[in-house]
Amino acid sequence: MALFSKWKAPRQLKTTRIGKIYIALSLGIGVAALNTGNNLLYLMLGLLLSFIVSSGILSEINIRHLSLNRVLPNHPRAGEECTLLYEVQNNKGFSFAIELHEKNKLFPAKAFLASTNGKQAALVAAKCNAPRRGPLRLDEIQISTRFPFGLFIKTRNIHLPETLLVLPKRIHIQPQALLAHSPKPFNGNLNTHIKYSRNGSGDIWGVINLQAESDAKHIHWLKSAASGKLMQMLRENENAHVYMLQLETSHSLSALDAQCEKLAALALWLLRHGHHVELQTPTQTLKASFGPAHEKRILQTLAWAGFNGEEA
Repeated sequence: MALFSKWKAPRQLKTTRIGKIYIALSLGIGVAALNTGNNLLYLMLGLLLSFIVSSGILSEINIRHLSLNRVLPNHPRAGEECTLLYEVQNNKGFSFAIELHEKNKLFPAKAFLASTNGKQAALVAAKCNAPRRGPLRLDEIQISTRFPFGLFIKTRNIHLPETLLVLPKRIHIQPQALLAHSPKPFNGNLNTHIKYSRNGSGDIWGVINLQAESDAKHIHWLKSAASGKLMQMLRENENAHVYMLQLETSHSLSALDAQCEKLAALALWLLRHGHHVELQTPTQTLKASFGPAHEKRILQTLAWAGFNGEEA
C-alpha cells in the first residue's frame, strides 16, 4: 500500500467544462442509438468517440517530447515583480498551446506559449514576485495543454531543481532616520560636515554608462570607444570613511527581515557615496570594502541570514 501511495501517474487528465458537455452529449446520443437502432445515430456516436480518442493521442504527442530549461532572474528583490524565462523546445516536431506553471506556492509563476519550432528553442517569460527574502527552492514545473479540441487538460510534471535567492525588500529611507530608529546595528556616525559627491577624485573602482548629470571630465574614452557608447569612470571618494554594520540575532523571522531591509538600505546608501562598509552577522563577517561587487556580497549575505541552507 505504501508503494502505491507514493506512485504518481506520469500524466494527469482533467475534463474542461466544454469537455463535460461534450461527454454528456455523446452519452445522450449513445442512449438514443440503443433505443431507436438508427444507424445514423450510431455513426454520430462513433464520430464523437473518435474525437475523444484522437484528443488524447494528439495531446500526448504535443507534450511528450518537450524539453525545458529555466532561466532565473538576476538579483530579484522581495515584493518586486521579476521576470522568469523558460526555454522550451520540442525535439520531435511542433507543439501548440503550452502552459507552464511553477508548483511552488510562494512563487506561482505562469507562462503561455502558443507554439514551438522543433528546430530552435522558444523563450517565454513569466512575471511573478517573491513575498519575502531568502533562498527559494524551485523544483517541479507543470506543463499542461488543452490541444487540440479543448475537451481535456493534460499535464506533465518536469523536475528541475534550482534555488532562487531573493534579496531583501527595497525600502526608501534616509540614513539619518534609519540610524535614529536602529542605533545598535550601526557602529559609527555619519559625518554631516563631509560633502558627499557622486564621483570622487581617488582611484578608479568601476565604469558605468554616462549619467545625465555627470561631468564630461569623468568620461573613460578608451572604454567608450570599445563599447560604442559613452562610459563614465567611478572614482573612490578621498573623504570616504569605513563603517561597520551589525546584524543582530532575532528569534522572530519578521523582525530579522525588517532588520535586513534596513541594513541593506543603509549599506547601499553608504557604498554609493564612496564609503567602505563592513558587515557582521552572527555567522560571518564581510571585511570592509566598496564597489558593486561588495554591494552584491552584502545583499546576498543578508538574504541568507537566518536560513542556514534551508529554503524560505
